[in-house]
Amino acid sequence: MVILRANTVVVDRSADEFIVIGFADETDGIPRDRLVLQRSYEPDEQDLALGMDQVYIERNEQSRGGYGGVRELVLSRDRLNIGLEDAMAQTLGDDAFEITFALDDERFQELRDGLRRAVGRAVHLREL
Repeated sequence: MVILRANTVVVDRSADEFIVIGFADETDGIPRDRLVLQRSYEPDEQDLALGMDQVYIERNEQSRGGYGGVRELVLSRDRLNIGLEDAMAQTLGDDAFEITFALDDERFQELRDGLRRAVGRAVHLREL
């Protein structure tokens, strides 16, 4: 299991087409390790045909990312656990990630709402 201590958590809804949720372990504004989830609000026919209607997940760089492969998310007040299917686990380097964070109530609610939107119905989001 990869443990990421995220001192930066971003939920970006500024684009009309998609949502981005990012977690990073930063030092002096430079991320040492990061994980990004992204999903289109309304996938078009091409997205559906290519499997790009699922959540996109990326670790540190585009070559270590892809669509689908997220099996489960478990959210608690100070962490997010992500379980991956085999193919995505090979791409990202492990089959499970634990992301720890410290957020105030408003930011935590923003993260919770963003995750629900990003994973959709295809991925089980469980809350503890």
